[in-house]
Amino acid sequence: MSILPFPAEVSEKQQQQIQYLIATALQKRIALHAIDRDRLLLLEAVPAREPSASTTSALTLLADQLRQRFDAPALPGGSGAVYDDYARVSASREEAWTVIRLRGSFPDALKDVHRYAELGYYRLLPDVQHHRQEHYYKNECLHRLEIYDLEHNGDLLRTLEVYLDRDSNLKESAEALHVHENTLSYRLKRIAHIGGIDLSRMDQKVTCYLEFKSRRLR
Repeated sequence: MSILPFPAEVSEKQQQQIQYLIATALQKRIALHAIDRDRLLLLEAVPAREPSASTTSALTLLADQLRQRFDAPALPGGSGAVYDDYARVSASREEAWTVIRLRGSFPDALKDVHRYAELGYYRLLPDVQHHRQEHYYKNECLHRLEIYDLEHNGDLLRTLEVYLDRDSNLKESAEALHVHENTLSYRLKRIAHIGGIDLSRMDQKVTCYLEFKSRRLR
């Protein structure tokens, strides 16, 4: 299942344009399609040999054709996993919407991602966010840094996020934060002490990294 969103409800004229393109440019590749207000739902007949390439190209082709031929402002779409069981259509639809949602939260990192299978660890973030909300979970390490920053007008939380986002590269992180490497080294020591975080342990860094990313979900 693929979803192609529009900035507003699809008009009758746009529906006609979509039906024309599906019948011509995509020929027999789209088994079923439906319009749900501001989004187009596509159920594609995917060849068993190259499911990933086919799914991406069909979605991209339709969006490009709508923009080029009809000046229709379709937004970047998303595709769920390919299943051989029609009962999994709903799951594939949710996956397609997850792609669109995550790309909205991480436009730079996911700008070229259209398929659920391409999301990598990002696909786990909705579950991380849901678990935090459902169980009122609070990362104690990051919470301690938040409290410290509020009380001392500090920047430890952002420093840690930038440092983790740049794969613990001291030089790149210092440049991104516009501080000297010595200043960053001092901050990292403060982060380790105040937050109780061992920055030499990958499991602790990954935990904080996923927490930062899940907080950015819209």
